[in-house]
Amino acid sequence: MHATLRVSTPFGWTIGDYRGDIYAPYKTVLSGLAQVRAALRKPIHGVLGNHDTTDLLWRLEEMGIRVLVNESVTIDRDGERIHLAGVDDAHYYRADDIESAMAVIPRDDFSVLLSHTPEIYRKAADAGCNLMLTRSVCPAES
Repeated sequence: MHATLRVSTPFGWTIGDYRGDIYAPYKTVLSGLAQVRAALRKPIHGVLGNHDTTDLLWRLEEMGIRVLVNESVTIDRDGERIHLAGVDDAHYYRADDIESAMAVIPRDDFSVLLSHTPEIYRKAADAGCNLMLTRSVCPAES
């Protein structure tokens, strides 16, 4: 894996920094996010970014967005399956644990890693991840 992909809705996953700023109130974001969430197909999965709090995590889950924190889920459709793993913030808090997120995924199965930051792409490739979806890179992170 040598590249990352910038993704936006309505594909059924979200990539963190919902508030846009570390100290911005998350409650104002929730109403807008609820409108976007209504347009998405289920299941919906996401990860938190460095501007997000655990308070926001619970609100997202109440809204029907499953937040993956160093864990994975398997999505089965029409006899096919894909493994979706998500890691906690790897940039600011360094709370990511790709090994835990990928632990139950068979190496021969297709897997997608959701990460708020792309800087862990080498670790993702080493863990056997086939595709990594992330947000765009901020200049301070490059």
